[in-house]
Amino acid sequence: GRLAVMEISVLTTEERGLEKIGSSAELPVYHNPGAYPPIYMTRRIQRYQNVEEIIEAFETHQSGEEIPVYFPEEEEIPFESSPISIPLSESEITQIQRPNSDRITLRIRSQFDGLLVLTENYSPNWTAKVNEESVPVFRANHTFMAVPVQAGEHHIAFHYLPRPFYYAISIGGSMLTFVILLLVLYPRRWLLPPRNKEEWIGP
Repeated sequence: GRLAVMEISVLTTEERGLEKIGSSAELPVYHNPGAYPPIYMTRRIQRYQNVEEIIEAFETHQSGEEIPVYFPEEEEIPFESSPISIPLSESEITQIQRPNSDRITLRIRSQFDGLLVLTENYSPNWTAKVNEESVPVFRANHTFMAVPVQAGEHHIAFHYLPRPFYYAISIGGSMLTFVILLLVLYPRRWLLPPRNKEEWIGP
């Protein structure tokens, strides 16, 4: 991330490229100027065959340049990379909120159509909506997520919904409801002991 709270060993003064921005707390707070933003817009689409290509590209990326997004060569993405590089200042993330671990909302003002990249681990259980309309969530930069966004101001919401978990809860709840219904309709058969031997056998 861009901010880090860490304890520097007394045996070294190496801060690994971090800039100290506060020392009033027990542990110093550092700023990482080389870190990429957690969310960014881009029109530069690149293809890769292995993760090392992404790592090398990001290590040689120059500050201020448009940050690309990387997709596997075999994956079909309905977008084309723009030959014109756009400065990062052309788009603005005006608000980011995460009320819980399963939901991320943000507002963006973009000057161009492109892909919004979110540095959150990809999972097929993530869904996204742009202005309440569902959009596809692509696996980007090998492990993160990207969604298509048009120019203009938008409200974007990511929601994590593990469907198998909720399916299991629904099935379990239905079975519990069925058992309770049997207990209510036939209490003597299920709860009370039989009064004579014939009731053990049933009708």
